[in-house]
Amino acid sequence: TLAARFIYWQDAVNVIFQNPLGIGARTWGGLQYSIQSADYSVQYIHNGYLQIALEAGPLALISLLIFIGFKMKKILTNKVNGYTIAILIVITTHIFVDFDLNYLAVLVILGVFLSSSQHISKTDKNEIDEKKCKLSVGKLCFVILIFVSFAFIASISVPMIINDNRRPVGYEEIIEAYNKAPKDMMLLAQLYSISYSKGDIEKAYEWSKIMVTAGPRKQVSYDGYYVALEKIYEKTKDKKYLKERDEMYIKVDEINSTMNRLCKYLTAHQKINLPKGDAWQ
Repeated sequence: TLAARFIYWQDAVNVIFQNPLGIGARTWGGLQYSIQSADYSVQYIHNGYLQIALEAGPLALISLLIFIGFKMKKILTNKVNGYTIAILIVITTHIFVDFDLNYLAVLVILGVFLSSSQHISKTDKNEIDEKKCKLSVGKLCFVILIFVSFAFIASISVPMIINDNRRPVGYEEIIEAYNKAPKDMMLLAQLYSISYSKGDIEKAYEWSKIMVTAGPRKQVSYDGYYVALEKIYEKTKDKKYLKERDEMYIKVDEINSTMNRLCKYLTAHQKINLPKGDAWQ
């Protein structure tokens, strides 16, 4: 929905200001949980321009906008056919609300129209100047290279999150990755799940508390924490876990009161919900 997109964009802008060099390519999927103002899980923020600034930094976005603006100006100056202009307007406008630039096919189409349509041959108005067209395609490739370079540098200089293409498997490998990227919620969820499935309730309980810190607005964080608290209380009968459960309810109420104001327009995940009553007291 549009309300959900506005929430992604607000959170992404805050991250961009905090990380002017970008956070690296394909790292938003893990980072979002620690900074989000509402409960959501998205791989992209559904705004191609902001996505570039988020992953590669504002300089990469500025480079792309200058290139597109310069080419659009030439297209309008040369008065090419209306279909070409309409297609470019549709593509560049739709990028505002989706992740078109993450698709190579869209980049190719955008590049072809930006690079060829304004280079009309001086001798024949119905022909394209092939040399200038190739030069423009080369310029587009250079701009894309700048974006990729910035994203690569950001992923090295800001090792907060594991790239989604390099997800580790196996407990020891995940632990090693977590030590390098302690803000990665996906790694925490894996560690909790493995510990719980092995019956190591104490360890699962420890990971669940870290999950709540790393993803304070995630329903799944509190679901894991609640279950771990219940199991460890059943095992120990220590009343301190009852007190901790009550404190968790208070914290959830505080989190719900500070959710993004746009959450009321969402069809789901408007607030964190926990079981009510004293079922395991």
